[in-house]
Amino acid sequence: MFDTTRIVNKLKGFMGLSFVQMVE
Repeated sequence: MFDTTRIVNKLKGFMGLSFVQMVE
């Protein structure tokens, strides 16, 4: 079984972090 929820959450968190770093 593939745990997509955890991967999606990790991807969201990573994208959110890069977005915050880009804005600052």
